[in-house]
Amino acid sequence: MKTRRIVLTAIFIALVYVATLIIQIPIPGTSGYVNLGDSFILLSGYFFGPITGFIAGGFGSALTDLSTGYGLWAPFTLIIKGIIGLLMGYFKNRKLNVYLLAVFAEIWMVIGYLLGGTILTGSLAVSLGSVPANSIQGIIGV
Repeated sequence: MKTRRIVLTAIFIALVYVATLIIQIPIPGTSGYVNLGDSFILLSGYFFGPITGFIAGGFGSALTDLSTGYGLWAPFTLIIKGIIGLLMGYFKNRKLNVYLLAVFAEIWMVIGYLLGGTILTGSLAVSLGSVPANSIQGIIGV
């Protein structure tokens, strides 16, 4: 990575972290919250490519989990949110509508957290309860 790319990636890690940390709207009935971090993940992937999108999305979001008491989720978040940025960057040149692409990436997020929740709780039924809240998060991110 060239210096400029490293600096841009670091800036987007910070932007994702701050956007996720500063504006947290708790979701009743869950231990989670919605935030604006996904918007910056989508932007980082779209404008700077899949690698920057993955690193910024994954690390910025996982750092937020680690610093706000959601450390158990950090490994899942690293992968799930990283893949959002990766998808956005990878598919941007495929002549897809940018909004459709963002929706596709956020659908991955809902599925990813469903899988992660199933692993953590050992119950698909329990994890299905997070789908509406994660869907709201996805809509806000787009």
